[in-house]
Amino acid sequence: MKSVVLLCLLVIAGGYAQPTSEIVPTQDRIVDYWLIDAIETLTQWIKANGYDPFEFGQNFNWIFFDDTLEIVGYVSRLRFTGASNINIDNLYYNILLGRLDVDLVIPQLFLEIGHYKGQIIQHGVVTYDLEISGSLAINDVRIKGDVLLRLSGGSVQIHNINPQFSIGSIQADPTVIESGRDVSLLVRYFLHVTVPNFLEIYKNEINTIIGEQIRQAVNRWW
Repeated sequence: MKSVVLLCLLVIAGGYAQPTSEIVPTQDRIVDYWLIDAIETLTQWIKANGYDPFEFGQNFNWIFFDDTLEIVGYVSRLRFTGASNINIDNLYYNILLGRLDVDLVIPQLFLEIGHYKGQIIQHGVVTYDLEISGSLAINDVRIKGDVLLRLSGGSVQIHNINPQFSIGSIQADPTVIESGRDVSLLVRYFLHVTVPNFLEIYKNEINTIIGEQIRQAVNRWW
């Protein structure tokens, strides 16, 4: 669940790129400009902090819980892209109702791992020995819905939000070796079947969590 929330926050925090579809003219341009400016600000923060593209490759040795848990190994050519490439497919504000209809989409989130090899050690005993390589693409990551807003002195307050989170498809071809055993098919089944089923079964709960996180973030920072 935490990974789903993180992914959704990346969607709303993604950058404003030139949209592929036309934005509907609105009755009050303040809301348009507020949303575009908010996304642009967060985009620049993501890029400035090296999160898109995010590249990583080094040896690591992480110790947790007073030396009872240790993760050691190395990763090479890890690269993550796409979080700052967001399109606004629809944007319409009704000034009489204070309602904003919005449709945001990231075309693709892409993760590539050249080679990862690591061990998880608990109390001095190796419990997991993993090797991973391959790529993962999450296509058409979308948040759309309606938002009830209140404008006050140039700031925006969200009273209610009804988001609908969805992904178009997942493409994954990882090679995963666990303690000498090839578990690649199990991992691919999890990514291609289990994850989409989970998102469908718990879509109401996921949308509620996303909406509350967005509402709190906007009301606090804007």
